[in-house]
Amino acid sequence: IRNSNDAFVILEAVRTGIFPLRKQRLSQVERDSLAPGQVFVWTESSESSGLERWTDGRKWSASRTRDVFLIYEEREEPSVDENVEKAQARMNNWVQQPATVNGSGDLFNIFAFPKDRLPKLDGLMKQTFSAWVNDFTTGQRVKWHLSAYLSRQNPNGLPSVESHPALARIQVPDGVY
Repeated sequence: IRNSNDAFVILEAVRTGIFPLRKQRLSQVERDSLAPGQVFVWTESSESSGLERWTDGRKWSASRTRDVFLIYEEREEPSVDENVEKAQARMNNWVQQPATVNGSGDLFNIFAFPKDRLPKLDGLMKQTFSAWVNDFTTGQRVKWHLSAYLSRQNPNGLPSVESHPALARIQVPDGVY
């Protein structure tokens, strides 16, 4: 998905029923089998029947912006020792009294900041895109999200939108997105 036009073509394929709109969270089997090339489109909803946010069970880096997309790198899972260390630091933060630094009188609480987690060598990258969709049947606007998974080793290795038989002829109408 190279640009917003590609993303809108995928959204239009979902809107017209060529591809499904995701209405529930990924199952554990789906989470375990995430692979490069998978793309999910889901609608944001605070109602119990919708999704408020996308969860896939992976640990991700902070987002980076690339054009109109947010890009995330899969990170290594924290070790048991790191989890214990973080829990202990949180507990210490609740009971610890303020301390001074170098006798300067500046007060602060001692926090244990998490170590920078390394990218997972065989991990995925996640590319996300969001757009408002005008639903002409209801007269409402809804927010749709696209989550695409890429190979960290070859993020540009997926076929283009034009080369996909179901997407090649899609025309995105004006005023929908």
